[in-house]
Amino acid sequence: MPKAVKILALLLLPLVLAGGVFVGLVKKNVLPGHKWAAQHGPLGIAMKLMGIRPALVKKSGRAPAPSTDPLAAEKQALQAEQQALAKEQSDWQAQKQQEEQALQHPAAPPAPAIDPQQIARLADIYGKMDSATIIKIFSKMPDAEEVALLRQMSGRKVAHVLAGLGPDRAAQITGELAAAPAAAPQQTAMTQ
Repeated sequence: MPKAVKILALLLLPLVLAGGVFVGLVKKNVLPGHKWAAQHGPLGIAMKLMGIRPALVKKSGRAPAPSTDPLAAEKQALQAEQQALAKEQSDWQAQKQQEEQALQHPAAPPAPAIDPQQIARLADIYGKMDSATIIKIFSKMPDAEEVALLRQMSGRKVAHVLAGLGPDRAAQITGELAAAPAAAPQQTAMTQ
């Protein structure tokens, strides 16, 4: 054999063996030949001529299983922690908002108990005053006390006071007078 053929055989034999190994590894999806073929046009043409098709979809018709992510567990733990922090933040904001609303609209202190004897005495005093003065005083007084006093006053005096109030306020007071008193003292009918 001529010396040139031996040298050519020694050079081509490793190239042919390497090419065979490459083709086998690409067919078994060990090497990403389909990606290389997509990136390099001539390589893709050569792979098609050799009968190597992209292995994006297996013969079963399903996409290949995603590679297992070694950080998947840590990612899930971080997502759970983020969700917990987001919930904690929303709870804190809701609590803060409730506190701000409580500061803006404080609960009214409970009304002091109305002493029936004192109401009767005050009703007698107010019954002797003129209606204009009573209306001025009642505008500064809680509704419950105002209604309790009017219940103890004579019908004529109540009529004068209601006539001096505006129509809306008179309607409100009339509604409260018409309602059954809650634990009201025995009313004394005073007629003047």
